Amino acid sequence: MSKIKIKITKFISGTVFLSLVLFNFSYARADYSAGTLVSMTNSSRAREGLGELSVNSQLTSAAYAKAQDMLANQYFAHTSPQGKTPWDFIKGAGYDYAYAGENLAIGYTDSSELFNAWMASATHRQNILNPNFREIGIAVISGTYEGAETILVAQEFGAPIEGGEGEVAAEATPAAVNTSPGTETATPTPTPSVSVKPVAFVREKSTFSPQTIFAGEEVSFQATITGDIQTLEVQVFDQKINLLETGQASSNDSQKTYIVRQKIEKEGSSDVKLVAKDKSGKTENLILGKLIVNKTVIAKNSTENSSGLFAGFKNSLKNYWYVYIAIGALALTALGYLILRKVKFSKMFRTGMAMWEL
Repeated sequence: MSKIKIKITKFISGTVFLSLVLFNFSYARADYSAGTLVSMTNSSRAREGLGELSVNSQLTSAAYAKAQDMLANQYFAHTSPQGKTPWDFIKGAGYDYAYAGENLAIGYTDSSELFNAWMASATHRQNILNPNFREIGIAVISGTYEGAETILVAQEFGAPIEGGEGEVAAEATPAAVNTSPGTETATPTPTPSVSVKPVAFVREKSTFSPQTIFAGEEVSFQATITGDIQTLEVQVFDQKINLLETGQASSNDSQKTYIVRQKIEKEGSSDVKLVAKDKSGKTENLILGKLIVNKTVIAKNSTENSSGLFAGFKNSLKNYWYVYIAIGALALTALGYLILRKVKFSKMFRTGMAMWEL
């Protein structure tokens, strides 16, 4: 009995020891993978004649915060379900950037395989070889995602502000997760993503006319904007007019112009506001001015009076059709009676004339 207890104790101790070894190995591998990814990134940049990226502790903190947030909220995307963007994590770590970018990956256990997948994707490669970036931070953490153990990688790029804030780059689309039983790595399926440029209205080219109308008349709205637009609408009274769906679009260099004509029925005065949202979720507003909508006045002239009488007859006919049918039936009966009497009188007259001739 004591031998069995000793064996069980040894088995449990061995299991615990093996678990600790594997636990420590996984974190050692995570640290090693992060360092390897930095080295691979700088090697690729050197081959293109680009400067080396230095590891920044704030960007590293932002990467860890982003990776942990993805695990905690069970999502794999640049924008969280709560609307938190990569720039929120980077700024939250205290990093003031002129340029920033993010690459993500999930399901990889080999640094070379992951980096090759990034370089095979145009948008991930663009971040890695972006000449504007100066610093980097990488986090590699393991955890449970959608019921399966996996490894998440967040790679944050940045350049600190040096005399003004520049364009923000968000270039990366994550690889797909392979959660098949017995499978440890994911098959990379990188797909293109869109560069996110903040939206900005061109004030002198954004307008509406006329500014005073009668109810039911049309107003022409024009919005000229730069950046990557996700939504664009005009708000007047309680109307929201989608310019991307209903407007006519034209482009000139980096500017895009949308024009739409819309009837305004509500009377009164209202601000005319343009509202745009870029692909990172940032909203931009611009008030163009006030629109005055006057009550419609109908002039009383002979033409409108006649049309009004005709309209009154139509309404009367619609509401009292049965009366008109009854009147029509009586009229037809009277007409038939008169015709019948005329026929009989004519026949009697001919018979009388024939007898007179005899």
